[in-house]
Amino acid sequence: PHKNHIGLLRALAWLRTRKRTTVPLVCTGALNGHFPAIKAEIRRLDLERQVHFLGYVSPAVLKVLLLNARCMVVPSRFEAGSFPLMEAFSTGIPSATSNVTSLPAQVGDAALLFSPDDVPGMAMAVHRLWTDEKLRALLAGRALELAAERTWMKTARGYHNLYRQAAEAPASGGAR
Repeated sequence: PHKNHIGLLRALAWLRTRKRTTVPLVCTGALNGHFPAIKAEIRRLDLERQVHFLGYVSPAVLKVLLLNARCMVVPSRFEAGSFPLMEAFSTGIPSATSNVTSLPAQVGDAALLFSPDDVPGMAMAVHRLWTDEKLRALLAGRALELAAERTWMKTARGYHNLYRQAAEAPASGGAR
């Protein structure tokens, strides 16, 4: 439930009803114990033709999906850090994400932000990404820049330096 698929489904239904905009949704990953509730909401909102849950996919299929995505939306209520957002950024996919926990710091100015509990606000973020080509281009460029700054090698070097500093620092207190 913390991934907030139901909120995103409601945002898509809101867009279809209020803005007459149909945005297809493709989701990957585990179809866990919460999936029956998601499936019921898809039926209730009559979204069967525009929403697709694929389960786990191969890295090759994921790459094809990312390369063909118009945008990425991460509506989580709690997220320590979003690997899907970093995957999207590395392929220049314009994104929108909820404004909770570490997500705003993770994306900086490279994505649109919305409250995960504000269905119309989420819907409008999706609508902007879906319809505004200039905004998509701007966010795609920022995403690629951010991804270039946050490589695995830079992360590894940063941790290596932290571990080296910690190993060289004198012990503080405690038993010896």
